[in-house]
Amino acid sequence: MPPPYHKRSPAGDVVNPEVEGVIESFELAFKMQMEMPDVLDLSKESAATKALYASVMAAAAGVDAAVAEAGVGLTAAPTTSAASA
Repeated sequence: MPPPYHKRSPAGDVVNPEVEGVIESFELAFKMQMEMPDVLDLSKESAATKALYASVMAAAAGVDAAVAEAGVGLTAAPTTSAASA
């Protein structure tokens, strides 16, 4: 007899909710990864929007530099590859 935290699927199989949760997380991560190429495709954006993105990224890089100068060991500067697309 399975432990009480297990359930049975409609087919009668034993289902562990923890394992099902991990599977659902992996499925969500896969879906997110599959959408990223379209999300990051800036070729459809107007020149004005691309300029705005560039200014925001420049500001973020400035903050990143200030944080690094303050001695914070781990920072993540934005990459320029997305802005040049």
